[in-house]
Amino acid sequence: MRIWEYTLQQLTGGKGPHPDTAAPVVAQPFMDATVVPITDNPRYATALIKGGGSFANQVLLELVDGGWQCVGHYCDDTILLDERVRGKGLAEELMLRCLEHRENRPVTTEFTESGLRCFKRTHRLAVARAIKAGLPVPAAVLQEYGA
Repeated sequence: MRIWEYTLQQLTGGKGPHPDTAAPVVAQPFMDATVVPITDNPRYATALIKGGGSFANQVLLELVDGGWQCVGHYCDDTILLDERVRGKGLAEELMLRCLEHRENRPVTTEFTESGLRCFKRTHRLAVARAIKAGLPVPAAVLQEYGA
């Protein structure tokens, strides 16, 4: 899905977020052959979750001592990142890589408050990249961001 073609209302179903809850990141098994480094930060990568069905569900990996370790995931309605890797733009990259393989709208109506904030940042990033690439961003989407 090209999320920059849809408004936040269309992508979230207009439903408000749930309160945040503390949930630990459980390392998900991943398929080694599907590891793709993040170009702007190659110490991190994404990969297909084993048994996740498709690239709509992926893990976030960190390169540690020459091997990849799971530090987060985006699976179905849940995105979780280890606290020590937050604030680096990695959640947005993970979300974008998963969303390009999802077709359902709304994406989810089960966001937590922090999940919705992340989704909004991801959407803004996708719109900015689409504009920079000269892609046709719908007027309703541009209006959301005053562009």
